[in-house]
Amino acid sequence: MYPFNCSQSTTTTCNASLYHATSLGRHDSTRQIATYYSVNETQLHPITGIHNRQDYLVTVPCSCGTVSGTTAYFHAVNYAVQQGDTFSDVSAEVYSGQVWVVGDEKQRFVAGNNVTMNLVCGCLDGKGTEEEEGEVIVTYTVEDGDTLAGIADRFQASLSRVVGLNELLTQNPGFIDVGWVLYVLKGSQVGDGGASSSPKSSKILNFSLLYVLGN
Repeated sequence: MYPFNCSQSTTTTCNASLYHATSLGRHDSTRQIATYYSVNETQLHPITGIHNRQDYLVTVPCSCGTVSGTTAYFHAVNYAVQQGDTFSDVSAEVYSGQVWVVGDEKQRFVAGNNVTMNLVCGCLDGKGTEEEEGEVIVTYTVEDGDTLAGIADRFQASLSRVVGLNELLTQNPGFIDVGWVLYVLKGSQVGDGGASSSPKSSKILNFSLLYVLGN
């Protein structure tokens, strides 16, 4: 996972969106999901995922900060560890794999502890065009069956802009991998209380999904 880097002199806080993919076997209420992200239920916006699930775009405040030596944009939340929880399971199932790994999670993940989870997010902070400055960056985790063109369509985003915002795609934009965390500049009509969005077929480019077992 690559964080969305910022400068230590940056004071920008923006509204960003985190894509919450509902996990099979979990039946969290919207109230519980809002608690996970330290937001109100009004900040959850339904969106139809690639597998016709009801997922959510979660609007969060996103700020530049330094976590374990990495200066980037984060949204920090407190997670109350339950009996049987592991960091890897909670990161994957509750936060869609968008938690920045510090290194001491195993020691801190003890039932009863409140653990800070730093979720990666992004702000344009002058990096966009004048037209883009009011738009919101979505943190999205690639799922089985995704294509880059399909992701761009779902969020009404420019395909070239998706590539430009993500270091992972600069070397070989023809492939994406399950579990990759991407930053997508979404169109203004996606989520935010409007109509739910669903994936559309794209004729722009036909990108393949490279699935690596064990990811």
